[in-house]
Amino acid sequence: MRTPILGLSAAAIAVLIARPAAANGRFPASNQIVFSPTNDNIIVGRATYAILPSTDNGKTWGYLCEDALALPGAYSFQDPEIGVTFKNSIVAGLYSPTIGLDVSDDLGCNWNCVGGALASQQIADIVVRPDSTPDGAATGTTSHQVLALTSTFGSNIDAGLSSQVFESPDDGATWAALSPALDPTVQFATIDVAASDPMRIYLSGNRNYALARTGSLFVSMDNGTTWTEHAVPQFNMAIPCSDMPTTQCQSEDSLYIAGVDPTDANIVYLRSDGPVGTNTPGNSNLYVTKDAGQTFQLVKSFALPPPNTDYLVSGEMLGFTLSADGSKVYIGTKETGLFAASRTDLTFAQVNSKVQVQCLADRVLKSTGQEELWACNTELGGFVFGKSTDRGVSFTPMMATITSLSGPIACSPNGGMSACLADANASTCSCSAYEQFCTVEPSACLGCGQDGGGSAPPADDGGDAGGGTAEGGIGKTPASQNASCGCSVVGGGSAAGFFAGWAIVAIAVRRRRAR
Repeated sequence: MRTPILGLSAAAIAVLIARPAAANGRFPASNQIVFSPTNDNIIVGRATYAILPSTDNGKTWGYLCEDALALPGAYSFQDPEIGVTFKNSIVAGLYSPTIGLDVSDDLGCNWNCVGGALASQQIADIVVRPDSTPDGAATGTTSHQVLALTSTFGSNIDAGLSSQVFESPDDGATWAALSPALDPTVQFATIDVAASDPMRIYLSGNRNYALARTGSLFVSMDNGTTWTEHAVPQFNMAIPCSDMPTTQCQSEDSLYIAGVDPTDANIVYLRSDGPVGTNTPGNSNLYVTKDAGQTFQLVKSFALPPPNTDYLVSGEMLGFTLSADGSKVYIGTKETGLFAASRTDLTFAQVNSKVQVQCLADRVLKSTGQEELWACNTELGGFVFGKSTDRGVSFTPMMATITSLSGPIACSPNGGMSACLADANASTCSCSAYEQFCTVEPSACLGCGQDGGGSAPPADDGGDAGGGTAEGGIGKTPASQNASCGCSVVGGGSAAGFFAGWAIVAIAVRRRRAR
């Protein structure tokens, strides 16, 4: 993730100076939710300031400092791509300037930097194979497969990118090349696998720049041995420039795989983002192919206004997910809320206008069969992580505020292992990183390193957006956090005041993907 701050007024700059930020200097935001394939209780949230694991189905959330993955302040504009395997290992891919693939087999305490052919590689994306099952019985595949897509610039920039698909058969412990080297002239971005066809793998990528920019879907029918490119003809259709109506400007920047239908391997959804920091408005679009890339349909478009408006990016599609059977499609933006459509007509209707969507994820509980829709939200929108059991109409806050944490995750000594380019990992992360995040005096971070209470969610859903107060139908008041790890923001009394102070700042958030 990159967060350039452009075109700020003097007042906005004053707010930036006066208000604290996350430990790495970025505006705190949640942007990914990953579920364990085998254990309902294990959820890993990702935010711009930490990785947040939960082992009790979202009742409490731990804090894993960024230093564990070599993401201190100097590397403040990226977030790792995260996957949770069937063995409940966390696989974290890093792109740039920190590079490499890190694996933790104890939910974030100890990390190993993967070497061999993946050493010093830029990891564009990772995916845990959805066609696997806990015992491998359904498809005959093993149950612990993970794929990683590399996209690495070498010392000779003119030679293009070194891109390849790698596979681990054992939850990230060992890796080998699955595909031959891919086209070096393509900037590959995302990878996904069809759950209904274990031999079907999809990649997305872009060629060229500015008005010559193109986007393509690459498909392999033989588990990565050969690839066929299908260009999306509607991608980056030129539009009039906002400041020079007679001149044509770039409309889209990058293309990402949003999801593959779980029951039909031919149906693939792709989303795009628009250029940032230019005078062109741009678009964030949703495309679908129902024939594995032979044809494409533009089904939803969000306009991105130029930088001199309230938000540098307004309407970027940061959230996408499918229901378990693929019949329902959910998308969302931070500015316009949550939308849903049926797979049959793909006519989107707004479901919830108050949730400021920054990610979406869907799961079916293995214990009860209940389907849940989860969302990353802004704290001003009512919660950080929340879940819905009524298809997004209302949300239960599962993490009410950015400080609803039970403290740093408790870890035993690791014997000296560390993540890529890091000199320490979670086992040696001290309370200081947590205190820095809290932006308070050390005495305010009581019980650091212990299992504090965190912030428990309300017992049931309530209201349109969840969180906030019980007034106006917005939702129930979140439970107060445990005093053993409570944080308050300097100069304010709560994180809500922190967000309010930042709300006027124009910030461009470009998500590398939305799965």
